[in-house]
Amino acid sequence: MSQVYIGVDISKNWIDISHPVHGCARHAMDDLDGFAAQGCAEQAIVLFEATGRHDRPLALALRTAGARFVRLTPTAPKDLARLLGIKAKSDRADAVLLRRYGELLQPAPQDAAPQDTAALREYIVRRRQLVSLRQIERTRAAEHMPAQVAASGARVIALLSDEIAAIDALIAAEIKQSEPLSCKARRLQTAPGVGPVTAATLLAELPELGQLNARKLAALAGLAPMDNDSGQRHGRRRIKGGRCTVRRALYSAGMHASRGAGALRPFRDTLVERGKPPKVAITAAARKLLTILNAMIRDQKDFSYTT
Repeated sequence: MSQVYIGVDISKNWIDISHPVHGCARHAMDDLDGFAAQGCAEQAIVLFEATGRHDRPLALALRTAGARFVRLTPTAPKDLARLLGIKAKSDRADAVLLRRYGELLQPAPQDAAPQDTAALREYIVRRRQLVSLRQIERTRAAEHMPAQVAASGARVIALLSDEIAAIDALIAAEIKQSEPLSCKARRLQTAPGVGPVTAATLLAELPELGQLNARKLAALAGLAPMDNDSGQRHGRRRIKGGRCTVRRALYSAGMHASRGAGALRPFRDTLVERGKPPKVAITAAARKLLTILNAMIRDQKDFSYTT
């Protein structure tokens, strides 16, 4: 019996489904449990695009029912559409395209993130939003403006700082109430450059940490350099793709870690001496730090400068 792939296009209030036998159908967002149970019973693999908040209820329903699924980046089905010469665009057509993507490429179902990180991910996202808003206000505060306007900006900055502190408390409490998360967070923070925010970001948005090899994990984090060669031309390798929020967190951690004592500083200095631009050297340090963190979680060992 061949593997069954089901394509799902997600909208705000409903989902469009493309089934290889039953054809196309539309389900309301409040009927996801029934659809997930059907997918589990058929041992099907459900494919859908990562659409931010809208795909989370579907992923939760599938995870709860024990159904397998693949969460694709939005560019993946678009690349297939260009390859097949498909120009039509509708919710039903997108669902059919996602099903065909599964049938043609047969992607392996992804390991679902642990359910106890769902709230943690929400807190991390909210913290990121608040920090972005505060930075905008701080940038405005650096401009010349009337005293009353400057005072208004200062009040907003203070309010945002209080909200960020409140979210930090929620993040700490969420990690503390889960023994596995608490153990991992403590262990990650033994590494240089990794503080509470970076540790929480990795726990929430890189649950594969400690489960994959270094090469695959670097690709997931967007820190793996991609080849750019053609014929006799050897182009400059660049990082791209991956989870941008994880990449930013690791880049910042790698920058701080490579400035202090330990193995990462001579590693970064050696790359700079070889003519690598500073940003490239920091990215390499971040990738090396990720490899170390992965080994720490995999082997259940704290960081050691002899590593």
